[in-house]
Amino acid sequence: MTHLFHEFFLVLFGAALAGVGWLIKRWTTKAKDTEDVQGLMTVVGLHKVLREEGLSMEEAVRIREGIRSGKLSVTPAIADAIANREPISGLLDEAEKTTDFYNTTVGMKLEAGMRFEKLNAELALVISEFTHSMNPERFDFFEKSQKAWVRYRECETSFTASLWSGGSGAPLLGLARSIEITEQRIDELKLQIAEEAAL
Repeated sequence: MTHLFHEFFLVLFGAALAGVGWLIKRWTTKAKDTEDVQGLMTVVGLHKVLREEGLSMEEAVRIREGIRSGKLSVTPAIADAIANREPISGLLDEAEKTTDFYNTTVGMKLEAGMRFEKLNAELALVISEFTHSMNPERFDFFEKSQKAWVRYRECETSFTASLWSGGSGAPLLGLARSIEITEQRIDELKLQIAEEAAL
């Protein structure tokens, strides 16, 4: 039990040090100032686009939130109304009632992409936990193994997607395979972590 607490403390301490290092780097490189300028430029650009397209901020937010939630996709009628600077509120109401975005190929691909990104973040965390106490030689072997695994995942994804080559579902099929392989890798590493902790 003490060993687990000690390892947990080391991981926590390492994360705190990494956070402090990140803050120091942001402070010394003036990253926040750059981000503020970029944010301001984004707001100015957005305001310009809204003004040019004749959209209110409320309509733009409603479109964004509708697409994010899967309740809305931008229909040709909405696109034409925006292009012709016509009111779109009624069109948005109708589109929200009739569109089930996540049942479309694009919606499913978007949802799978978000799942894949979440799994990649989880994998990075598990790898960090797995490698934090490795000696340099073992870490080098793991790093080579991980690079080979990433290459395998890419090839397997392409191979699986080629089953529907040229079809709109091909990327979704490949993404589903990537998700499956990544979940397996996370499980394998978690199992190794548990086995090493039991030693």
